Amino acid sequence: MVRDPRVKMGIFRASSELVWVPNAQKERVWREEIQPNFDVEAKVAWKARGQLPYVATLWRSGDDALLMFDDFD
Repeated sequence: MVRDPRVKMGIFRASSELVWVPNAQKERVWREEIQPNFDVEAKVAWKARGQLPYVATLWRSGDDALLMFDDFD
């Protein structure tokens, strides 16, 4: 879904405002920012550094789709 240009992507980071990720940056943002903090096996590390893991939510309306990542921090 990250590679699909029709799917919009947004991120909530540490209680900040929603950030919309441009299509040209979606793969880089996934690889560098989201994926390293999306791994369920690293829960201990998240607690140690005070960051919660990202949770993905997919919203759909007809042909439109939004992939939202939130760390609920």
